[in-house]
Amino acid sequence: MSRLGCRPRVMREPIVRGRTITEQDTASTPNVVVVNEAFVKQFFKAGKDPIGQRLGLDLPKYGATYQIVGVVRNANYNWDFAHRHKPRPLFFVPLAQRTTYDDPLMQTIDDATHYIEGAVLKLHGSMEGLEPQARRVLSEVDPNITLLSVKTLQEHVESHLDQQRASAQMTALFGLLALALAGADRRNVIELVLRGAFLQILIGLAIGIPISIGCSRLIANQLYQVKGWDPLVLSMSIFALGLCALVASIIPAQRAACINPVNALRLQ
Repeated sequence: MSRLGCRPRVMREPIVRGRTITEQDTASTPNVVVVNEAFVKQFFKAGKDPIGQRLGLDLPKYGATYQIVGVVRNANYNWDFAHRHKPRPLFFVPLAQRTTYDDPLMQTIDDATHYIEGAVLKLHGSMEGLEPQARRVLSEVDPNITLLSVKTLQEHVESHLDQQRASAQMTALFGLLALALAGADRRNVIELVLRGAFLQILIGLAIGIPISIGCSRLIANQLYQVKGWDPLVLSMSIFALGLCALVASIIPAQRAACINPVNALRLQ
Protein backbone atom coordinates (compact mmCIF):
# COMPACT_ATOMS: atom_id res chain seq x y z
CA MET A 1 0.00 0.00 0.00
CA SER A 2 1.41 3.37 -0.99
CA ARG A 3 0.47 6.91 -0.19
CA LEU A 4 0.71 9.90 -2.50
CA GLY A 5 0.32 13.49 -1.41
CA CYS A 6 -1.35 14.96 -4.48
CA ARG A 7 -4.64 15.61 -6.22
CA PRO A 8 -5.78 12.86 -8.61
CA ARG A 9 -7.92 15.35 -10.53
CA VAL A 10 -4.81 17.13 -11.75
CA MET A 11 -3.72 14.01 -13.69
CA ARG A 12 -7.29 13.53 -14.99
CA GLU A 13 -7.77 10.00 -13.64
CA PRO A 14 -11.50 9.24 -13.70
CA ILE A 15 -13.28 9.23 -10.35
CA VAL A 16 -15.17 5.94 -10.11
CA ARG A 17 -17.13 6.79 -6.99
CA GLY A 18 -17.47 9.74 -4.63
CA ARG A 19 -15.45 12.89 -5.22
CA THR A 20 -11.89 14.02 -5.77
CA ILE A 21 -9.72 16.17 -3.49
CA THR A 22 -10.63 19.85 -3.76
CA GLU A 23 -9.46 23.24 -2.53
CA GLN A 24 -11.93 22.94 0.33
CA ASP A 25 -9.84 20.13 1.86
CA THR A 26 -7.57 22.36 3.93
CA ALA A 27 -5.58 22.11 7.14
CA SER A 28 -8.65 23.20 9.13
CA THR A 29 -11.00 20.52 7.73
CA PRO A 30 -11.16 16.80 8.64
CA ASN A 31 -8.54 14.61 6.98
CA VAL A 32 -9.85 12.97 3.81
CA VAL A 33 -8.41 10.46 1.40
CA VAL A 34 -9.08 9.14 -2.10
CA VAL A 35 -8.24 5.48 -2.78
CA ASN A 36 -7.80 3.54 -6.02
CA GLU A 37 -9.74 0.51 -7.16
CA ALA A 38 -6.93 -1.87 -6.16
CA PHE A 39 -7.19 -0.53 -2.60
CA VAL A 40 -10.93 -1.21 -2.48
CA LYS A 41 -10.48 -4.70 -3.91
CA GLN A 42 -7.82 -5.65 -1.36
CA PHE A 43 -9.21 -4.10 1.82
CA PHE A 44 -12.99 -4.20 1.38
CA LYS A 45 -15.41 -7.06 0.86
CA ALA A 46 -17.10 -7.31 -2.52
CA GLY A 47 -20.09 -5.01 -2.71
CA LYS A 48 -19.14 -2.93 0.35
CA ASP A 49 -19.19 0.81 -0.27
CA PRO A 50 -15.83 2.37 0.80
CA ILE A 51 -17.16 5.94 0.78
CA GLY A 52 -17.31 7.24 4.35
CA GLN A 53 -15.11 4.46 5.74
CA ARG A 54 -12.04 5.34 7.76
CA LEU A 55 -8.45 4.15 7.48
CA GLY A 56 -5.06 4.79 9.01
CA LEU A 57 -1.46 3.64 9.00
CA ASP A 58 0.44 1.01 10.93
CA LEU A 59 -1.16 0.90 14.42
CA PRO A 60 -4.84 0.35 15.35
CA LYS A 61 -4.94 3.65 17.25
CA TYR A 62 -4.38 5.47 13.94
CA GLY A 63 -7.15 3.52 12.20
CA ALA A 64 -9.57 6.46 11.98
CA THR A 65 -7.08 9.08 10.76
CA TYR A 66 -8.61 9.53 7.29
CA GLN A 67 -12.10 9.31 5.84
CA ILE A 68 -12.53 7.94 2.31
CA VAL A 69 -14.34 10.42 0.07
CA GLY A 70 -13.65 8.98 -3.37
CA VAL A 71 -12.37 6.07 -5.45
CA VAL A 72 -10.14 6.68 -8.46
CA ARG A 73 -9.43 4.30 -11.33
CA ASN A 74 -6.18 2.29 -11.26
CA ALA A 75 -3.19 3.79 -13.07
CA ASN A 76 0.63 3.62 -13.10
CA TYR A 77 2.19 6.36 -10.98
CA ASN A 78 5.77 5.07 -10.98
CA TRP A 79 8.17 3.04 -13.12
CA ASP A 80 7.79 -0.23 -11.25
CA PHE A 81 7.12 -2.34 -14.33
CA ALA A 82 7.08 -5.53 -12.26
CA HIS A 83 3.59 -4.48 -11.05
CA ARG A 84 2.23 -3.16 -14.35
CA HIS A 85 -0.15 -6.11 -14.63
CA LYS A 86 -1.18 -5.93 -10.97
CA PRO A 87 -1.85 -2.37 -9.76
CA ARG A 88 -0.82 -1.66 -6.19
CA PRO A 89 -3.27 -0.35 -3.58
CA LEU A 90 -2.80 3.42 -3.35
CA PHE A 91 -4.39 6.25 -1.42
CA PHE A 92 -4.11 9.98 -2.02
CA VAL A 93 -4.15 12.71 0.61
CA PRO A 94 -4.49 16.51 0.23
CA LEU A 95 -1.18 18.34 0.22
CA ALA A 96 -2.65 20.96 2.55
CA GLN A 97 -3.60 18.49 5.28
CA ARG A 98 -1.15 17.15 7.84
CA THR A 99 -1.48 14.57 10.58
CA THR A 100 0.15 14.78 13.99
CA TYR A 101 1.49 11.46 15.33
CA ASP A 102 3.00 10.73 18.74
CA ASP A 103 5.26 8.16 17.05
CA PRO A 104 8.41 9.88 15.59
CA LEU A 105 8.67 7.39 12.73
CA MET A 106 5.04 7.87 11.73
CA GLN A 107 5.49 11.64 11.86
CA THR A 108 8.54 11.37 9.61
CA ILE A 109 6.53 9.34 7.10
CA ASP A 110 3.72 11.89 7.11
CA ASP A 111 6.13 14.79 6.67
CA ALA A 112 7.85 13.02 3.76
CA THR A 113 4.59 12.89 1.79
CA HIS A 114 4.29 16.68 1.78
CA TYR A 115 7.28 17.36 -0.46
CA ILE A 116 6.57 18.21 -4.09
CA GLU A 117 8.92 16.04 -6.14
CA GLY A 118 7.50 17.08 -9.49
CA ALA A 119 4.93 19.25 -11.19
CA VAL A 120 3.12 18.61 -14.48
CA LEU A 121 2.45 21.61 -16.72
CA LYS A 122 -0.05 21.35 -19.56
CA LEU A 123 1.37 23.58 -22.27
CA HIS A 124 -0.21 24.95 -25.45
CA GLY A 125 2.42 25.99 -27.96
CA SER A 126 6.22 26.08 -27.87
CA MET A 127 8.35 25.31 -24.80
CA GLU A 128 10.67 28.20 -25.63
CA GLY A 129 11.16 30.38 -22.57
CA LEU A 130 9.17 28.03 -20.34
CA GLU A 131 11.93 27.26 -17.84
CA PRO A 132 12.66 30.91 -16.86
CA GLN A 133 8.94 31.54 -16.50
CA ALA A 134 8.49 28.43 -14.35
CA ARG A 135 11.39 29.45 -12.11
CA ARG A 136 9.98 32.94 -11.69
CA VAL A 137 6.49 31.68 -10.83
CA LEU A 138 7.82 29.16 -8.32
CA SER A 139 10.04 31.75 -6.66
CA GLU A 140 7.00 34.02 -6.27
CA VAL A 141 5.11 31.17 -4.58
CA ASP A 142 8.02 30.18 -2.32
CA PRO A 143 11.63 31.42 -2.68
CA ASN A 144 12.85 28.17 -1.08
CA ILE A 145 11.54 26.00 -3.94
CA THR A 146 14.38 24.86 -6.20
CA LEU A 147 13.65 23.84 -9.80
CA LEU A 148 16.20 21.20 -10.76
CA SER A 149 15.22 20.41 -14.34
CA VAL A 150 12.51 20.84 -16.95
CA LYS A 151 11.69 17.93 -19.27
CA THR A 152 8.99 17.14 -21.74
CA LEU A 153 6.79 14.15 -20.96
CA GLN A 154 8.40 12.27 -23.87
CA GLU A 155 11.91 12.90 -22.51
CA HIS A 156 10.80 11.81 -19.05
CA VAL A 157 9.35 8.56 -20.37
CA GLU A 158 12.37 7.77 -22.55
CA SER A 159 14.79 8.31 -19.65
CA HIS A 160 12.97 5.61 -17.68
CA LEU A 161 12.78 3.20 -20.61
CA ASP A 162 16.55 2.90 -21.13
CA GLN A 163 16.77 -0.34 -19.16
CA GLN A 164 13.81 -1.87 -20.99
CA ARG A 165 15.27 -0.75 -24.32
CA ALA A 166 18.64 -2.32 -23.48
CA SER A 167 16.91 -5.56 -22.49
CA ALA A 168 15.02 -5.61 -25.77
CA GLN A 169 18.23 -5.08 -27.73
CA MET A 170 19.98 -7.88 -25.86
CA THR A 171 17.01 -10.17 -26.50
CA ALA A 172 17.17 -9.37 -30.20
CA LEU A 173 20.93 -10.05 -30.21
CA PHE A 174 20.50 -13.44 -28.56
CA GLY A 175 17.67 -14.19 -30.96
CA LEU A 176 19.95 -13.54 -33.94
CA LEU A 177 22.64 -15.67 -32.32
CA ALA A 178 20.16 -18.49 -31.81
CA LEU A 179 19.09 -18.19 -35.44
CA ALA A 180 22.71 -18.36 -36.61
CA LEU A 181 23.43 -21.39 -34.44
CA ALA A 182 20.26 -23.12 -35.58
CA GLY A 183 21.41 -22.83 -39.24
CA ALA A 184 25.00 -23.87 -38.60
CA ASP A 185 25.88 -27.49 -39.44
CA ARG A 186 29.01 -29.36 -38.36
CA ARG A 187 31.05 -28.10 -41.28
CA ASN A 188 30.06 -24.47 -40.68
CA VAL A 189 31.09 -24.68 -37.02
CA ILE A 190 34.51 -26.16 -37.88
CA GLU A 191 35.10 -23.51 -40.53
CA LEU A 192 34.09 -20.77 -38.10
CA VAL A 193 36.59 -21.92 -35.44
CA LEU A 194 39.43 -22.46 -37.93
CA ARG A 195 38.77 -19.11 -39.59
CA GLY A 196 39.05 -17.37 -36.24
CA ALA A 197 42.29 -19.18 -35.39
CA PHE A 198 43.99 -18.48 -38.74
CA LEU A 199 42.83 -14.88 -38.71
CA GLN A 200 44.91 -14.40 -35.58
CA ILE A 201 47.86 -16.10 -37.33
CA LEU A 202 47.59 -13.81 -40.35
CA ILE A 203 47.49 -10.73 -38.13
CA GLY A 204 50.56 -11.98 -36.28
CA LEU A 205 52.42 -12.66 -39.52
CA ALA A 206 51.52 -9.26 -40.95
CA ILE A 207 53.11 -7.67 -37.92
CA GLY A 208 55.91 -10.15 -37.29
CA ILE A 209 57.40 -10.63 -40.78
CA PRO A 210 58.40 -6.97 -41.34
CA ILE A 211 59.79 -6.82 -37.81
CA SER A 212 61.80 -10.03 -38.28
CA ILE A 213 63.26 -8.82 -41.59
CA GLY A 214 64.19 -5.50 -40.07
CA CYS A 215 65.81 -7.16 -37.05
CA SER A 216 67.69 -9.60 -39.33
CA ARG A 217 69.22 -6.75 -41.30
CA LEU A 218 70.20 -5.02 -38.09
CA ILE A 219 71.92 -8.17 -36.82
CA ALA A 220 73.58 -8.78 -40.23
CA ASN A 221 75.36 -5.43 -39.95
CA GLN A 222 76.85 -6.46 -36.62
CA LEU A 223 77.72 -10.15 -37.20
CA TYR A 224 80.10 -11.70 -39.74
CA GLN A 225 78.66 -13.82 -42.59
CA VAL A 226 75.03 -13.46 -41.45
CA LYS A 227 72.47 -12.74 -44.17
CA GLY A 228 69.99 -9.98 -43.89
CA TRP A 229 67.13 -12.44 -44.30
CA ASP A 230 66.76 -16.03 -45.49
CA PRO A 231 63.59 -16.78 -47.54
CA LEU A 232 63.86 -20.51 -46.91
CA VAL A 233 64.08 -20.13 -43.15
CA LEU A 234 61.26 -17.60 -43.15
CA SER A 235 59.03 -19.91 -45.24
CA MET A 236 59.74 -22.87 -42.98
CA SER A 237 58.88 -20.75 -39.95
CA ILE A 238 55.57 -19.68 -41.48
CA PHE A 239 54.75 -23.30 -42.38
CA ALA A 240 55.60 -24.52 -38.87
CA LEU A 241 53.50 -21.77 -37.32
CA GLY A 242 50.51 -22.61 -39.56
CA LEU A 243 50.81 -26.31 -38.77
CA CYS A 244 50.86 -25.61 -35.03
CA ALA A 245 47.80 -23.37 -35.39
CA LEU A 246 45.96 -26.11 -37.31
CA VAL A 247 46.75 -28.76 -34.70
CA ALA A 248 45.87 -26.39 -31.85
CA SER A 249 42.51 -25.37 -33.33
CA ILE A 250 41.25 -28.58 -34.94
CA ILE A 251 40.49 -30.26 -31.60
CA PRO A 252 38.42 -27.32 -30.21
CA ALA A 253 36.70 -27.10 -33.61
CA GLN A 254 35.71 -30.76 -33.47
CA ARG A 255 34.39 -30.36 -29.93
CA ALA A 256 32.41 -27.24 -30.86
CA ALA A 257 30.86 -29.07 -33.82
CA CYS A 258 29.61 -31.84 -31.53
CA ILE A 259 27.74 -29.48 -29.16
CA ASN A 260 24.00 -29.05 -29.64
CA PRO A 261 23.24 -25.34 -30.36
CA VAL A 262 20.45 -25.36 -27.75
CA ASN A 263 22.87 -26.61 -25.10
CA ALA A 264 25.39 -23.96 -26.14
CA LEU A 265 22.82 -21.21 -25.59
CA ARG A 266 21.83 -22.72 -22.25
CA LEU A 267 25.47 -22.63 -21.10
CA GLN A 268 25.62 -18.94 -21.96
